[in-house]
Amino acid sequence: MLNSLQNITIGNYFPSDSIIHRMDSRIKFFLIIFLIISATIIPPYYPIFFIGFFSIVLGMLSRVPFKVLIKGLKPFLFLFLFTFLFHLFLTPGRPIHFFFLGNLGATQEGFHQGIIIDFRLIVLIYLSCILTLTTSPQKMVNAIEWYLWPLRLFGFPVRNFSMMILISLKFIPILFQETAKVASLPHGKSSKDMKWNFRQRIKETISLVTPVVINSFHRADELAKEIDIHGFDVIEKL
Repeated sequence: MLNSLQNITIGNYFPSDSIIHRMDSRIKFFLIIFLIISATIIPPYYPIFFIGFFSIVLGMLSRVPFKVLIKGLKPFLFLFLFTFLFHLFLTPGRPIHFFFLGNLGATQEGFHQGIIIDFRLIVLIYLSCILTLTTSPQKMVNAIEWYLWPLRLFGFPVRNFSMMILISLKFIPILFQETAKVASLPHGKSSKDMKWNFRQRIKETISLVTPVVINSFHRADELAKEIDIHGFDVIEKL
């Protein structure tokens, strides 16, 4: 669990001098968002696999170590497994007799659907990691502001909204780091005793919530003070 929490890469920036890092943040933002939307809506099989191949090429061009990009997928392994099993057993179609348990059984259509949905999720998270790892916070804000600029005509606080998105992204790894820190604190029972005690493990997981929330509020309060000290004007002048 701790290793998975510490593998979060979304929201972190990996400095380098690659062509992807030097690319205009507005073009990069549009390209990756376009790929993410395409991977979500286009039909299988060949088009979506082409997007997956193109995503791998982007990762290679970014010069971000492949291990770093793959490491960002590890915390979502349970989501991938759950999604696959959900479609495998609940999608109607031709049965796979070997996997049938009473009235509940796996289907060939469910197997194919689970693979495609998991592949879409992997591409989405992989591309999100590339975007945040190759784009500095300031450039990310500038790109979002540029695309949302027309909304200023309607009084929409574009800069505040851009900063909100950026802070949310930066808080993703911080939140998981806080969770890992709290989970690593010594408890009354050893990890071996807790391994097979399911009820106790649920209680331990619930007990993580309160300190993580409190620490997150402390981080947010410190961030607000830093913003105030550096004179960031949160009120846009139209």
